[in-house]
Amino acid sequence: MQISRLCASDSSTGPVPGGEPHVATGWALAPLGALMMIGYIGANLVALGVLQLLHGEANTLFAIALVIGGGTATALAWRRANRVISNVEARGV
Repeated sequence: MQISRLCASDSSTGPVPGGEPHVATGWALAPLGALMMIGYIGANLVALGVLQLLHGEANTLFAIALVIGGGTATALAWRRANRVISNVEARGV
């Protein structure tokens, strides 16, 4: 699915010429941005934890907690974001 297809309609102005009539509006995809940011932050925590484990800069337990917590946050957020996209596609909003 292309981003341009998702943004081809605005609820206030109606369909854009050349866009499909039943594409997702910004409100249907609003949670997606927050979920993707949470996933990105989680991925950064994983990288930070791995770097701390490799260089021995911090407590080993803290670095492992960063890796596990960041990986969990990333996986859950990106899975939920995938569900949001699937629901928008299924509804054809």
